[in-house]
Parts: sequence; C-alpha cells; structure tokens
Amino acid sequence: MSRVKKIELKDEKELEMIIYKNSTYLEEGLKIIERQFPSESGPIDLLAVDTDNNLVVIELKIKESDDILIQALRYYDYCIQNYDRIKNMYPEKIDELSGEIRIILLAPSFSYGLQKAAKYIEPQLDLIEYDYIEVEKQKVLYCKNRVIEPTKPIPQRKTVDDHLNYILNDNVRDLCRQTIDEIKEIDPEEIEIRSAKYYIGFQFRGRLFARIKTRHEYFHLMGVQSGDWSVESTKIKHKKDFTKNILNKIESLYSELK
Repeated sequence: MSRVKKIELKDEKELEMIIYKNSTYLEEGLKIIERQFPSESGPIDLLAVDTDNNLVVIELKIKESDDILIQALRYYDYCIQNYDRIKNMYPEKIDELSGEIRIILLAPSFSYGLQKAAKYIEPQLDLIEYDYIEVEKQKVLYCKNRVIEPTKPIPQRKTVDDHLNYILNDNVRDLCRQTIDEIKEIDPEEIEIRSAKYYIGFQFRGRLFARIKTRHEYFHLMGVQSGDWSVESTKIKHKKDFTKNILNKIESLYSELK
C-alpha cells in the first residue's frame, strides 16, 4: 500500500519553481512566459498564456493570506496598462493574445472572507488550493480548484399585484384589494401605497402607519405607531373581519402623523 507523505515547502520560490517546470499542475496547456516579471507594484510571481490566448497573472503563497488577492489585482492593473508592451516582449513565446487577462491564485487554502470577496472580482479568477505530497518517493503537487460561489441578484421588491396574487382564494384577494382601497380613501391625496418585499405599506410623507401581509388564504392588517410594527394586528379572511372599528383605528394612526 502506497504511503502518502505531506511535504512542507521551504518558501514561495520553491513553489514557484515547481509550477515553472510543470505548469500542467495548474492547468493543461498553460505556458509560463516569465518568472518574477517586474512591475511597478513588485515582481509578478509567474506570467503565463493559456490555451485561449489569455494573458494569465499567477500569484503564489505557501500560507493562507488575504493579501494575495490585493497583490494579484495590482499586477492585473499593471498588465492592463502595459498590455501591448508585454506582448511585444515575448514574440517567441506569444503568437497572439485574446485581449483578456486572467488571474490564478495558488495557496494551501483560502479564507472564508477571501472566497466571499472573490465572487465580486470582475476579471476571471481561479482559486487553486494545493498539497505538496510524496508518493512512492515521487513528489507531486496536488491541486484542486476552489469553486467560487456565484453572485446573487439583489432581491427585487414585489409589486402590490404580486402581493395580491400570493392570495390563492379569489374572494380573499378581492377583499384585500377592497381593504387597500378603503384605507387609501381615508385621504386619497396624501396617503401613499408602498410595496415592500414582505408587505404592502401605507404611509404619509414617508412615515408608515399601516401595512398588509398576504397569505394564501387570508391576510393580516397591522397598524404601525412610533416604530411599533404591530399596534393592531387583525387576521382577515371574511368581509365581516374588516370592521368599521378597525378602519377607524387605522384612520386614527394616520391622523397622529398629520
């Protein structure tokens, strides 16, 4: 049975040389064109070209470090500013370039914070974690890609109709619509109907005094006063549930804002 032994690297230069000699550890077809490429922000560990003719900035660390991302972005910026010059420096190694620049970060691990930040980086970014191991007296750099979580769109606020359509019962939906109209009629010129993510709000000059939360078979009508979101909360399923007394209480909350 093969014995696997983990090897500690002495420094980043050792890791750099391993990749320089065998770039396929990172990616098939990756061609290293320079080590320690000089830039205004310091030397770029490795500069490469991939199979799609993209220029690739490679930054290496032998310990987890959030600085790796900032460093790589500085090098990325330098490559953008000096793109044509870099292309002309290596005519024997670069036939053509696509016009795109990628970033590869290589480290034993990446922090939770860096992984969260990475999903908002505009250039193509690859996070590659590694273990340097010895198997049957052969030293191997075992690399694996850390999947970057995709970004999520900012939730859009629902419209009033979205809230109403959430009610499955037709009669309750009509009743909710009538309730909205009656509250609006308290002062048609001044009362604004606001659709938020989880409720339909009623406000006067930006200040909320009532809200409705819809459910499949009923809805809640709640009064709001001085930051208290549930001064009066009534479950409404039938017409008899929305009494004149409830409407008067909503009107009273509105009057306190005027």
